[in-house]
Amino acid sequence: MKMNYYLLSVILFFNGMILVAQHLKMEESEHTNKRELIEMGFVLLQEKQPQVTIKPEDFEITVWKNSKEIVVKFRRIIRYIPLRFFSKKRIDFDITVNLKTHEILPFDGVFNSTFYTPTKADQEAIAFVQEKFGYFSGDFENTIREGKEDYFIDCENEYSYGKYTLNKITGKPGPALQGSYIPVSLVEHVADLDILIEIKE
Repeated sequence: MKMNYYLLSVILFFNGMILVAQHLKMEESEHTNKRELIEMGFVLLQEKQPQVTIKPEDFEITVWKNSKEIVVKFRRIIRYIPLRFFSKKRIDFDITVNLKTHEILPFDGVFNSTFYTPTKADQEAIAFVQEKFGYFSGDFENTIREGKEDYFIDCENEYSYGKYTLNKITGKPGPALQGSYIPVSLVEHVADLDILIEIKE
């Protein structure tokens, strides 16, 4: 009985130390700037998902915070959907790292999904579209869908949208459609909602 009591005491002690260390780490992150938080997100991603390799230039990387969470979001600037993806399987293009819970989406999510890793053929297709179409801004959600004869390009944000086509062989542009959205007024007393707010610095 004494031995069991001793082991239980040791286990409780170390669990307490772990909780204290986690609390101190959370407190430290509260006073860390954007660049350091992004670095923490990269480190956590590499520790928990070492098989995942991402190029920072392919993502818009932002940091968001409320009273309970600090998250680093890796939003892919160009989402490429090849013909082979036209199935019922869910594909995720972005990564969200929660610095407080250490949860990383989509890997720790409840949905049965696959994180998109471009193949060599995908990279060549994206490069072809970039060469013929031009620059893709991180201010938009840019999606390239591969068709049998054309690439279908969608560029959209909260203010405007554009829909374009590009021939897969010649690179010749096809029909295009552009438009804008009516601005939506912001909700009053946003601070009371404890929503995630972007950290700029």
